[in-house]
Amino acid sequence: MKTIEKVKFKCTGCKCKKSCCGPFKGVAQNMKSLSKHGFSDIALSKKSYDYIHQRGLREHLVRDHHLKMWFIKLNEDKSCPFFKQGQCSIYEGKPPICSAYPLYLDPFGGLAVDTNCEGITIGGQKSGFRMEKKALKEAYELYLEKIK
Repeated sequence: MKTIEKVKFKCTGCKCKKSCCGPFKGVAQNMKSLSKHGFSDIALSKKSYDYIHQRGLREHLVRDHHLKMWFIKLNEDKSCPFFKQGQCSIYEGKPPICSAYPLYLDPFGGLAVDTNCEGITIGGQKSGFRMEKKALKEAYELYLEKIK
C-alpha cells in the first residue's frame, strides 16, 4: 500500500457537491457500534454542547445517560440539522469530529484522509493538519474515556 505524503486541504464550503454533513451512507456491514449510538451519530464535547445549548438549540440534542454524553439528533436522512444553506450554522462550536474532517482514524490504516472530499488535493503542498489532528484526538478521547 502506497502512503500519500503530500495532501492539501481547503474546505470549499457552499460550493461543495458532496457534503460532509450528510446524509451519511453508513459503514461496512460487519462493523458494529459498541453503544446504542451508531457510526453516524455525532458526539459532542463540552464546548460544543455549551455552544449549542446557549443558543437555545437543545431540541437538536439527545443525551445518552449510560455514556453520560450528548449527541446531535440527526435528521431522518442522517444529515446534520445544523447544516443549512450549504453552511454549518454552529461553525464556531462544531463538534470535534466535524472539526477533524477530512481526517479520521482507521483501525487498520491508521491516520487517514477522506479522498472523496472535494477540498483534498493529492500531490500539492504538504499540510500539517494541525487543527484537524487536535480535533480528531479530542473526538476519539470522548469515547475512550468512557471505556472502563
